[in-house]
Amino acid sequence: MNGSASAKPHILGYSGSGSGKNNAGTVRSSKTSGRKRSGLDTSGASYAKKQQRWFYYGASFSASLGQWLIRKHPALVDGVYASSGAVECTGDNYYSDIAISDTLACSRKLALAVDLLDSIFEAPICDRELSSRFLEQLDGTSDGSAINGDRYSAKNAVKEMFGFGDIEDDADFMYAISSVITYKAQNNRPLETNLEFINSDSDSKKSNETESSKSMDLDYLCSLLDGAEDHVSSLVAYARYISQIRSLMKQTEAGEQENSPTLEKSQNKIRQKAEISRSKFGNDKSNTGHRAWLFITCNELGFFPTSAKYHGFGQSTRSSFLSKEYFLDQCISWFDGLWAEEDALNSRFSETNKLFGGKNVEPNSRTVYVEGGKDPTYYNSVVNKYFSNSTYYENEEWVYDHQNVILIRNGHHHSELLEKSNYNSTFLFEAREKVSSIFRKWVNE
Repeated sequence: MNGSASAKPHILGYSGSGSGKNNAGTVRSSKTSGRKRSGLDTSGASYAKKQQRWFYYGASFSASLGQWLIRKHPALVDGVYASSGAVECTGDNYYSDIAISDTLACSRKLALAVDLLDSIFEAPICDRELSSRFLEQLDGTSDGSAINGDRYSAKNAVKEMFGFGDIEDDADFMYAISSVITYKAQNNRPLETNLEFINSDSDSKKSNETESSKSMDLDYLCSLLDGAEDHVSSLVAYARYISQIRSLMKQTEAGEQENSPTLEKSQNKIRQKAEISRSKFGNDKSNTGHRAWLFITCNELGFFPTSAKYHGFGQSTRSSFLSKEYFLDQCISWFDGLWAEEDALNSRFSETNKLFGGKNVEPNSRTVYVEGGKDPTYYNSVVNKYFSNSTYYENEEWVYDHQNVILIRNGHHHSELLEKSNYNSTFLFEAREKVSSIFRKWVNE
């Protein structure tokens, strides 16, 4: 559908993640596309005469789709803007764990907390001696009252400390708390909150006066971990951060339930509650559940956030419960009969890479690739292939010929598409200008 210079360009906009608020640019572009299309004469003669040109842009997974679209069907779109689009499919995405460790200033102390958690919960890879001193040391901390040996086991007590006492499966618990860190590493956007609203009990009033309006980003997590000196104090700091996030989640869930449909049963209204245990995600067959996305990841993409401990990395932000097998077993459980063994599953991811080239492809000249250097999905991108190899990005001729391959060195997940904030940087502004320059050139061709 390549058109003449006089033809008006149209935009196909898709958002791959985040709320509507955070993807306002994407939403507006979609509406713009709809308005322009509604005024067209769709008869064959008129379409051929106008030769409409189409541009596609997407963020996150929709950015992956855009890259694959133009590579397999280049005649359908005139250009693609792909922001944070991972294209290297794998069932063992431990690179994202390494990425978080590399970019998080307090990753060493967070790793101490994770090591102790693995010991307490007897994970596949752990130092069992760490847990033998756990109860005694924890009882001497300010949060030691969370443990009541007569009523709770150490495992249940720890889950309560983190705010996830309602998760029964230990591996699901580890996934839940690591998902908070992964999400924050991807976005690292400030979530302003008044902690007095979280800690409503009167005993916390003094603390609230000093911590009110804290930003719940990773800088705040690191500020909590700064005072940690060992495994136990690191775990307490980690639990404090996650429990505050969980409190906000519960408040959000309560608000959504107030506005959600209810089920009538024996004259009692039973609210539908969001499932937080990953092993149960695939059992929800409603239109708003996770099942469709889970099928795609199980069948074609992978992207499973596994622990780097299985690859010899001693410092990990994820429990060793998060292995390939953890995710594989869930795929088999949800979609019985789809796979017989692990090799069959991995071969599906290899087929996707073979079909579209993975990240080891030559950049498409009509695709703008933008990635944040602090985004855990960066390692699975075309941009990483070239910026991780000095042969390319230190070659002035290559850089000049590939100005459409853009790395925002301190950027996060599609951060150049988000509204202005204190997290904007020179690198971010430069990336936006590069993208605008490229599209101005394409539109005026």
